[in-house]
Amino acid sequence: MMKAALFISLFISIQAHGCEKEYSFQLGPFFSTSMNIQIWSEFSEEVSRLSGCKIQMVSAPSYENYLDQIILKKHDLYLAPDSYGPSMAKRGLTVVLHTDGGITGYIVSRYDIKKNKQAFTGTRLITPSPYTRMHLEAKDWLAKHGLTDTVT
Repeated sequence: MMKAALFISLFISIQAHGCEKEYSFQLGPFFSTSMNIQIWSEFSEEVSRLSGCKIQMVSAPSYENYLDQIILKKHDLYLAPDSYGPSMAKRGLTVVLHTDGGITGYIVSRYDIKKNKQAFTGTRLITPSPYTRMHLEAKDWLAKHGLTDTVT
């Protein structure tokens, strides 16, 4: 079913332009470049097979570059987290596929926050980028536990 929806959405939009050129599929810096290729190459090959159009994967080196490339509409297809969808649609991009489930992130520690809140004082959490859902969730988590002033 998902393949059919993807095919119809993508095929209609690509067929309007024909397949004279290679279409670029930009991936965000969610994983390493090699991991992006490993995860998304089969998807790209399937889209290419179903549409008859060549698809080239392009990996962004940073979140800032990734967002700039989307806003400037430098590529033809984009992989974006669920939270980016509404914002990107307001900028004239069309959502052609929306997955059912999201990726779950975790903050793990050897300390139990309920038993030893002081163990977190003076520590630092490192997130991939201030633009990621993980960063926003971490900020909410710190606020929930009253740690915004004592944890960087």
